[in-house]
Amino acid sequence: MIVLQVAQAAECARAAELRAQVAKHNALEQAARRDARAQCHKLLEEIKSKERAIIQLKREAARAASNEQPVNVPLLDVGSTSSTNEGLKINPISCSFGGLLDSCRVVSSQQSCLSVSKTEQCFGEQ
Repeated sequence: MIVLQVAQAAECARAAELRAQVAKHNALEQAARRDARAQCHKLLEEIKSKERAIIQLKREAARAASNEQPVNVPLLDVGSTSSTNEGLKINPISCSFGGLLDSCRVVSSQQSCLSVSKTEQCFGEQ
């Protein structure tokens, strides 16, 4: 009888040890999942931040590219006696700012360039 009780006590101790190992293993797995989830969230936030930076850089590059394009306005050729603008090539973006321009250029059919001061009004597109 005593031998039986000792054997049962040993089995109970072994079962308790196994339950403790399982609990420890489950806790480690849960902590690893939590850490992986946090790391994934951190990486996703970093990706979103870099995507926002890329979008901002693309906008700035597009803005810089559009600012570098020459703005053309229709003017009369200085050597011409005609009072019409028939010989002038007008850029489709001319006068897109709708008013006074800092620097305008126009190319006539003879390929001579004229420049306009800041105070000249742009009348090419209405």
